[in-house]
Amino acid sequence: MKTSLPIVLGLLGVLTMTGCSNSKKNKDDAQATIESKEGQDLNSVSGRPAEVEQFLATVQFSEPALLTSSRYTNGKHVVDEALKERILNEHQQFKEMLEYLSPAIKIIHEYKMVLNGMTVLVPGKYQDRFYQMTSSMNAQSFKPQLIERADIQEEAAFRNSWGEVTSASFINASAFQSQFNARGEGIKVGIIDTGIDYTHKMFGGLGDATAYQNNDPKLIEDQSFPTAKVAGGYDFVGESYNSGGLTWDQRLPQPDPDPLDIGGHGTHVAGTVAGLGDGVNTYDGVAPKASLYALKVFGTSGSTSDSVVIAALEYAADPNGDLDPADKLDVVNLSLGGAFGSPNSLYDIAMRNLTIGRIMPVISAGNSGDRPYIVGSPSTTAESISVAASVDAMDHNWRSPALKAGFSGGDESVMGYAPSAITIPADGFSEAKALVDLGLGTSAPDDDTKADLLGKFALISRGETSFCSKGLIAQDGGAAGFVVYNNAAGDPITMGGDCMLQIPGVMISLADGDAIKEAMNGGDVMVTLDAGVFEEAPENIDKIAGFSSRGPRSIDSLLKPEITAPGVEIVSAAVGSGFRGVRFGGTSMAAPHVAGAAALLRQAFPNASVAELKSRMMNTSLTMKQDETNLYPLSRQGAGRIDILRAAQTPATVSPSALSLGQVSAGAERAIRVQFRVENSSDESQTFQVLAQSLSPELRMSFPSMVSVGAGEATMVRGDVHIESPYNAVPVTEIDGFVNLVQNSSVVLKIPVHGVRVKAADIRADRLTVASSSVDYVDAPAHTKVSNDGNAPGEALIFNLLAQDERAARNLKSSDRTFCDLQSVGYRVVDDWTSPLGGRYLDIAFKLYNPVTDWIFCQPTALIDMDGDELADFEVFGSDVQSYSLQIASEDNTNSILVDAERMRDIRRNYDLNFFPGQELDFGDAILDLQAYQTYNFSTVAMLRINLEAFDNQWQEMKLMPGVLSSWRGRAGDDFVSKWQSVYIDPAESSFFNFDPQFTVRAGDFEDLDLVKGIGQEPLILFYPQNAANFSVQQNDMQSQVLKPRYQF
Repeated sequence: MKTSLPIVLGLLGVLTMTGCSNSKKNKDDAQATIESKEGQDLNSVSGRPAEVEQFLATVQFSEPALLTSSRYTNGKHVVDEALKERILNEHQQFKEMLEYLSPAIKIIHEYKMVLNGMTVLVPGKYQDRFYQMTSSMNAQSFKPQLIERADIQEEAAFRNSWGEVTSASFINASAFQSQFNARGEGIKVGIIDTGIDYTHKMFGGLGDATAYQNNDPKLIEDQSFPTAKVAGGYDFVGESYNSGGLTWDQRLPQPDPDPLDIGGHGTHVAGTVAGLGDGVNTYDGVAPKASLYALKVFGTSGSTSDSVVIAALEYAADPNGDLDPADKLDVVNLSLGGAFGSPNSLYDIAMRNLTIGRIMPVISAGNSGDRPYIVGSPSTTAESISVAASVDAMDHNWRSPALKAGFSGGDESVMGYAPSAITIPADGFSEAKALVDLGLGTSAPDDDTKADLLGKFALISRGETSFCSKGLIAQDGGAAGFVVYNNAAGDPITMGGDCMLQIPGVMISLADGDAIKEAMNGGDVMVTLDAGVFEEAPENIDKIAGFSSRGPRSIDSLLKPEITAPGVEIVSAAVGSGFRGVRFGGTSMAAPHVAGAAALLRQAFPNASVAELKSRMMNTSLTMKQDETNLYPLSRQGAGRIDILRAAQTPATVSPSALSLGQVSAGAERAIRVQFRVENSSDESQTFQVLAQSLSPELRMSFPSMVSVGAGEATMVRGDVHIESPYNAVPVTEIDGFVNLVQNSSVVLKIPVHGVRVKAADIRADRLTVASSSVDYVDAPAHTKVSNDGNAPGEALIFNLLAQDERAARNLKSSDRTFCDLQSVGYRVVDDWTSPLGGRYLDIAFKLYNPVTDWIFCQPTALIDMDGDELADFEVFGSDVQSYSLQIASEDNTNSILVDAERMRDIRRNYDLNFFPGQELDFGDAILDLQAYQTYNFSTVAMLRINLEAFDNQWQEMKLMPGVLSSWRGRAGDDFVSKWQSVYIDPAESSFFNFDPQFTVRAGDFEDLDLVKGIGQEPLILFYPQNAANFSVQQNDMQSQVLKPRYQF
């Protein structure tokens, strides 16, 4: 049943839970998002909280945001005054409604520019009336997104470790600045992050750590902020804020005017965008003359929420809050997010309106590695640019200094090392000295060892004590220097700490340390620290970082990430240090390179749209190779690695900047018509040769051979993309290619082509005939033929139809596509003696209207009523059992979990009533059984299984309330059928029984399906998870078929 929802875009808190029933009131109540006290929304109905204290709700009003209809005229944006008046009226009317409902309701955020709405804090006792008040607003609801601060790889920095190349010059920022005489002057960049340490020398501060230490982060001291460099900003949350915190005091923002950074992440990001380096401790950012705005959305620790991030985006569109975007920022950098980003209309609306306002959102892709679909939100919004991380050519990334070890017998070995940030440099120590083994270096050497150590180098193992402690023991023992070897496989790291030693120290790898120790058994090992040799690995340059998250976008396979930038061992400002630098790694460090590039390009092309700037960066980027012959998949590198000079020099741009095909179901072959617009921004006519470059054997493309575009004009180029799906092809594969626009044998522009080909079967059943009349059909034989006319094998899953659900209404205002939208449910009672335990099982199949790449987003569940009171006695759902109890182990990643619903509710109630920080929520005592949970990715079909012998009593009838829970929209995305459905334990009571429950139909073949007609009257439903699916909001796919029986007599 599809119900009208309040416009609740983000809900935080503990809301009342009511069991699903045939009541519209109860169905509406079940749409609310509920979070546990840890901020986690459990995907089982019975495990949700039962009490309500208060909740946060983000309410979207009917009028569009103010930027939606703004116009760019004479170099500035002009808003629609009539729309502004209507928005203000809506806000005032809603405030009056809230005041009438209860003065206790608090307004947390107001949005007018990028989103038209509010975030409010509502006491729980007003929940029902709040929903009644907002139910007429044609709204939609979303689970609150906990946005994590990005993981970073931290290394202590040391003086000028980068050599002649910096991460900024590597992407040709310096060349651009020289050629265009532009360094970001007049451009404003917002850093949506942990704040900025504006006392640091990179931002024009005094460069004295005491200035930071004396700064109260909750107050703006006299003339301390804003500064000439950090020209504005705001702390939207306060120091104690953590959206996933244990208490409401943590989860509620407590803003203050001072955006001073405590954590250090935002400071490092800001330095890369627009910092001023001293050439010794730090180097210049990409756009060193741009102005920075510190938009602080994180507390000292923990996560933030989408409602806070959107408040920062609102600031970016209108810093002074006067609803005139004349003072808007030009670029915003968001080095934050959460894995498995999917289409999310909350961010889609805000990002779309930002780009209408010519504000470019640059967002890190995430640090979850080479796993398909793990690229993070909000970088997965269509209008933003999602940034992957790569290795640049700074010396410390490929050219390591090395020591020379001389062994008895004359052999020598060159060993790369990591310099130390806590010692004097090893430069100049060119005299070979013997090593003395100090073991772990946890205690001072005895007198004999100390006498032997004098003037020599100490060899020490990493571990147990700090690097400073080890170095002090060597220094106090009279050593001339020390060599630490790693205690784990992998590269050595830069030693850091809170000391500065007066002898040199370096770290080598575990393998080199073991080799030295073995050689020392046969005599002295002589080490030269400054031997004038280096260990070089130029093959590391322009490689994707192992941690960089892979795309494409979850749910629909849109191409993300879209571009790559340096993100490994990036040197930038160290928070609170005055002038020092620190090396961080992560896509958090890659995104600010692109944000800085966007600032430079905005300065060079002040009238360009965001789409044009995105095209300049993507379509001129350098394609990256993972080895000498193979390119990286586009879902890892996007279009390629950014080159700012090429981006500025291109005479034309294209739109869209990528031909993203998304998920493509293909039989033997699929043809798709595509098009892109070429716009000539130069003052001369341009002619390009169009060359299609397929990187996948399944991909063929045909385009016109040439395209000409007059000066200042644009033209459309149309072509056909053919995706083949041969008989022996793998079921799912990524499709990559480029359409290249070439002049004088050089590629000027390249448009990435990407899709995910899902091999499609074409299975259909003939008419279902029953060899009897419609009067005496019980136990009569029935038959149908199931044929596959496709080019791929596929499964047919046979069920009795339990329920069908109407398609959810699409919210046209937000262009939202509804996911986890339940279409139909089937059931079957089977005696499965192939199961290890044998016995009788109830299988429940769920089908959605639109496919999902992975069922982590949509969780099938069924409430089970055994005594006819339409309250759940049991519940079965598909999930990871470890999320519900650490007491229970399972060999499978996910299971069909059967629980005692009343016991689960009791456990939850006791947990909430007796909650204390650190308390574990464990439902192990409520879990009755685990069975297989069958999901089909890239499809619409999943199946739960119940062992009927798990119930204590042998019931003859049960009632089911099946539904699908949304992991990303929370209760707002839950979709249950409209009423309880009866199921009988005896297979003969169903409409059809005694059939092969599922089987594979080979390509071009058929299977006979024989059944027995039972007492029930429901049709047969067949599910075909390998048939073609689609993302249409009105056209049903081919993954199910309902068959009504035809009686022969």
